[in-house]
Amino acid sequence: MCSDLDRVGSRFALVRDLAWAVGIGALVFYFVVAIRDDQEEMIEATRNFYGLLRVYDKDIGEDAQPVMLRSLYHGEILHGSQLLAASRRSEPLTYYGYDSGVGIALDLHPRRDADTSVGGTASGLRIGVVGLGAGTIAALGRAGDTVRFYEINPEVEQLANEYFFYLRETPATTEVVLGDGRISMERELREQGSQQFDVLVLDAFSGDAVPVHLLTLEAAELYWQHLREDGVLLVHISNKYLSLHPVVRAGAEVFDKQFVMIADDPDGEEYAGSTWVAVTSNTALLERLFEYTERWPTQSPETIRWTDDFSSLLGVLD
Repeated sequence: MCSDLDRVGSRFALVRDLAWAVGIGALVFYFVVAIRDDQEEMIEATRNFYGLLRVYDKDIGEDAQPVMLRSLYHGEILHGSQLLAASRRSEPLTYYGYDSGVGIALDLHPRRDADTSVGGTASGLRIGVVGLGAGTIAALGRAGDTVRFYEINPEVEQLANEYFFYLRETPATTEVVLGDGRISMERELREQGSQQFDVLVLDAFSGDAVPVHLLTLEAAELYWQHLREDGVLLVHISNKYLSLHPVVRAGAEVFDKQFVMIADDPDGEEYAGSTWVAVTSNTALLERLFEYTERWPTQSPETIRWTDDFSSLLGVLD
């Protein structure tokens, strides 16, 4: 039997260890930020319920040729960058380059070359995006496209509009809906009906935190209600610690969709490697995407079904 003194001692030791862990974590965070501040110029910082946002400028040029790169960080996770030179501001960078999964899927979408014009003006793609960041995906939009962003953090929208040019200078029409993406889409479906997206991009999964409620089967059902019959769901699964493709694969199989994973590892400081999964029944698009990557095996035990009632990160630890 443990005495009361033993129990108090154990609790004290636990509190002491937690305090040490928190202190060490804070110290590491301080030094990481200090190192970045030595290399980059922080031009804005803001904090709210959703965490710390910072905007940095950095000269990545060589041979006395300045090339300024502006980046948005949420905590220590990069959420988009942009070159500031007017001649290069339209280039999509980081995880969203032309050779990334989202860049390739949008470029190869059959509606890009379909004869859908009315009065000489193409109808374009209707694109939904969960997660705004710096607004980089807007740079992949073309004239006639509509890109509708869902962003939970109002500070992100403010910084994207004030310090970045993607939303301002894209030839596409852009819309920003503030609030949790899933809740916003549930409300839209109930009050307005389907958004009839050609492409719906889930871009809330880069980094070490996963909004599980956006990856459940119930969430996937909502997405397919907002997508056209031949629409494509694009899921950004780049993550430091978790392997999310079994979860995405399970959702594809439940709704009888095919899927393809596209990974890239580009050169240059302004780009970042990324992994995307395209889920669709659009066979014309799939045939084009399969030229860039191999199809996953049709039979595999690698499926993990998350629901609103049950999910666990243990099965997806990388």
